[in-house]
Parts: sequence; C-alpha cells; structure tokens
Amino acid sequence: MHGNPYIDPARSHQNIYFIQKDIKDVYQDVFQEAVKAYNAKQKRKDRKIINYYEKIHKSEKTHEQRELVVAIGEGKDDPQYRESKKEVLQRYAEAFQERNPYLAVYNMVLHDDEANPHLHINYVPHFTCTRGLTKRVGMDKALQQQGVEGKGIELIANWRIQETGYIESLAKEKIPKFERANVGSHRYMKIPQYKEYAETKSVMEKQVQEKETHLQRVDHVIKQVEEKVKELQTVQGQLEQIVREQQQERTVLQEQVGDTKEQITRLEEVKEQVEKDIQGFPLFDMRSLKAETETIGLLKKKEVKTGNYVLTAKDAQKLSNRIRGVSSIKEGLKGVAESKSLLEERETYLNEREELIHQKELDISYKELEVNQRERNLIGKEAAIENGQTWWKEKQELQEQVNLLTVENSRLKRTLNKVNEMYEGLKMSFANVAKAVGMMKYSKKEYGQPLNEQGNRLVDAIANYTSHWLRKMGNEDLAEKVDKEIGLSKGIQQSIQVLEPKKERDRGFDREM
Repeated sequence: MHGNPYIDPARSHQNIYFIQKDIKDVYQDVFQEAVKAYNAKQKRKDRKIINYYEKIHKSEKTHEQRELVVAIGEGKDDPQYRESKKEVLQRYAEAFQERNPYLAVYNMVLHDDEANPHLHINYVPHFTCTRGLTKRVGMDKALQQQGVEGKGIELIANWRIQETGYIESLAKEKIPKFERANVGSHRYMKIPQYKEYAETKSVMEKQVQEKETHLQRVDHVIKQVEEKVKELQTVQGQLEQIVREQQQERTVLQEQVGDTKEQITRLEEVKEQVEKDIQGFPLFDMRSLKAETETIGLLKKKEVKTGNYVLTAKDAQKLSNRIRGVSSIKEGLKGVAESKSLLEERETYLNEREELIHQKELDISYKELEVNQRERNLIGKEAAIENGQTWWKEKQELQEQVNLLTVENSRLKRTLNKVNEMYEGLKMSFANVAKAVGMMKYSKKEYGQPLNEQGNRLVDAIANYTSHWLRKMGNEDLAEKVDKEIGLSKGIQQSIQVLEPKKERDRGFDREM
C-alpha cells in the first residue's frame, strides 16, 4: 500500500535511481577535511566541532539539505510524449552534478509510477571561505561561487531561470512545439511545508473536480428534462389542437344531424298528407266514365264491354298528375331512407369521434401528469443546481483562502527577511559591544583602564559569553573576531562623538562648552 493515492504500483519498477547515498556520508566526504583542519587550530575543546552534520541539523537557521522537484508539463498531457519526457529528465539528471558543482547530491530518482514523470533531487549546498571553517553549508554562497548572480530571492530566481532554460532546451530537442508555461515554485518553502501544501492542494483540486463533474451531470440531466418538457408541451399543444378541431367537427355534425332530422320530419308530413289525399279523395267518379267496348264476331258487328273505362282528356291529365305526385312521394321516401341511413352513419361516426376525443382527453391528462412529474423532477434538479452553486461558492472561497494564504506567506517572508536583517544586526552589535569592552583591558591607548582581577575576569567573561552565543547562532566568523580582536565599530565611535563636549570659537581661541 502506498500513502500517495496517485502512485501506480504496476509502474514502480520503471523508476530510475541515479544516486542513493546516506546524507551523513556526504557530509563526511565534503566537510571532514575542513573540520579536521579547523579543530586542529582550536585550543579549547568547547570550540571544536564533534559532528558537523548534527551541528547543522540542530540549527534553526541553516537547512542541512535541499530538495528540487523537476517535471515537464502535466499528467494530462498527451501520453505519446511520456517517453520523451523521461529521456529529457534523464539527460538533465545526468548533467546536474557537473553543472552544479557546489550542490552535493546524495539522492536522485526519476519517478515514473505517477501521472507525470518527475525527478526528485536532494542535495547539500556548500561553499568555501578563507577564515575559520573553510567549507560550510549555505545555499546563497554556494550558488554565488558557482557563478549565479544576485542576492536572496533574486539569486534563487536567477538560478531557477538558468536551470529551467537548460531543461527547456533539452525538451525542445525531443518534444515538437514545446512551450514552457510560466508557473510558480515551492523554492521558498521547506520540504515538509511544501509536501503539506501539495497534499492540501491536491485534495482541494480533487474536490473541485468532483463538484465540477457533478455539476456537469446535473446540467446534462436538466437539459434532458427541459427537452422532454418542451416535447411534452408540443404534444400537448398538438392534442389540444386536435380536440378543438374535433369539437368543431362535432358541432358541424350535430347541425347536420339536426337539419337531416328536420328534412325527414317534413318528408313524413308530406307523405302523411299524400296518403290522406289518396285515401280521402277518389281519383275518378266511376259513374261519369264511359265503358270501353270492342266488336267481336265474324263481321265485327257485335259490341261487348272489355271491363276497362275510357278516360277523358281531363281525367287523363288528372291521373298523370297523381302518378307524378306518387313518384315524387316515392323518390321522397327513398331520399328519407337514404337520409336516415346517412344520419345513422353520421351518428355512429359522431359517437366514435366522441370516444376518440374522450381517449385523447385521457391521453392529455396522462401527459399533463407526466409533465407535472417532470416539473417536480426539474424542481429537484434546480435544487441540485443550487447545491452545485453552493459548492462552486465553496470552491471560490477555498481559492480565496489559498490566495490569502499566498499573500500572508509573502508578507511573512518579507517580515522574516526584516527579522533576519535585525538578527544579523543584533549579532554584529553584540560582537561590537564585546570588542569595545575588551578595549578597557587590552587597549594601551586612551581607553585602557587599570582594572582589578575581578574586572579583568569580567571583560574576558563578556568576550567568552559573546563568542559562545555567536557560535550557537551559527556565526563562526564573528565569534573568532570576538576571541581575537578588540576595537570600536563605526557606530560606537559615532555614539562616543555625540557624547563628547562641543567646542565653539571665540576671538580666535577654542573653548569647550
């Protein structure tokens, strides 16, 4: 199990270990000769260095080692460049020690088991000096002695520009269209602080990514719901239009049915009237009709009645009119029958349409229920959006906190620089006071004083006390000066001049005020 969740154990065998040494062995190799030479010059045992690594390790001012993390791009880059990145990092690692001779590397490893290949370089910065311990730990002077210009933050920035420029030139040889992003650095943080910062940043970024992913899913669902609602609203509008058309058609059919019923009623009235006419009023007066005869026999002289009657022109016209009336009645009755049949068909059709309208109304009701349910779901999604907006606000608040921490970190750095300046000034003042007090015993000029034995011990005790604490604070040069020198600093001399009596000129003579 790995503490880092982003490590892929299946790729751990691809890690490349360039250098793996014990840091104490590096201290032994780099500083042991200088420590021996320094101890040989010390007459007092308490001033000798027993273990230089432990001395620096316990120091609150000096770091016993530094760490550099080098990566190209990010884990989300195109995977096809992964091998090119590894090759560039390997070339950079192999040339690092030669390019930085004052940074003694004791650990260098290329991690290929995470999202993006990267280098970890742990080194001990060292420099040489002419007095006291001739080789010491120190980042600024180490970089200066290997040719980097500047002081403090500017010095580190110039070194970083130099290193990133070199690795950029290597990357451009292997990766087409390579362009370095302007990103920050953890160069001003201690390793534990940076690791804590990186872990917190990773957790925050993961939370933000999860919330953004959730918001994207919510947005997708909302879009689907909105599209479904629009679709249902369209269907509902179409169904309502169909119902309106069917209602209009139903009204027209009802009017047609009403007209057909009135027509049937009128025809039946005509029929009844005609039947009454036929039954109540005979067509002819049989008594006035002439019987039809025909001649029979060989000579055709005998007339007999045929049983028929001969109509007069008037009666024939009357009969013709009555026949035409009867035909009209028959046609009317046929039309009535057809109208009845049509009416029955229309009534059946109307009933079917009413059933269809009723079914459509039910469908619309179901659709309305579905739309209402969708709207309720949409309200729930809107609540989810509000939660997502709350999460987004939390992200912005977290980002603001990070920004505030960054500003506070910068402010603390400036304050720390001022404190360091005051600290250095305090140590210098401490040493100057001790050297000035020494003049009361060792000066043969105007500051020499006839001290008794206790006064002499007091002067030496002040010098020893001062040099002891200067060494505890890691300033060997000042401690040696306190041990070996006496004198007045410019500041103390100016303070003495302020206290001296002033003179004024009067008629060519000097007199003290």
